[in-house]
Amino acid sequence: MHRIRVIFKIGVLAGSLVGPAIAQSQPSVDLVAQPCPSRHAMRVAVLADGRIELNGKTVPVSQFAALAKLGTSGVKQVCLHRQDPEAAEPHPSMMVVLDALMKLTLPIAFYWDAQFQKRVVFKPQEAPK
Repeated sequence: MHRIRVIFKIGVLAGSLVGPAIAQSQPSVDLVAQPCPSRHAMRVAVLADGRIELNGKTVPVSQFAALAKLGTSGVKQVCLHRQDPEAAEPHPSMMVVLDALMKLTLPIAFYWDAQFQKRVVFKPQEAPK
């Protein structure tokens, strides 16, 4: 299980690093109008300057893991947004958030917009020909 978590984190980080190059040559995601559920979902936003919002409220990075864990009662999924996802590198706060969310073992849905209306759906990559 730990190996899967590490691979996932590396994949997310690598996707953040090469995302702009891939997006220019072959789009690898679709944006789907699928709002984050208003009930039974935790909304997490990582802003470009490193601030973290949990369900619309700014929380200190150092307290995010504990607050997220406390807020899981009745939660069935996490809706995650990263401001400026096409930037070359995510803010280090993103890794703090990912570490904490992985420990919750809840499904994570990625959202393009801060209003959690446009869900990111990853397309399968085609093998190079």
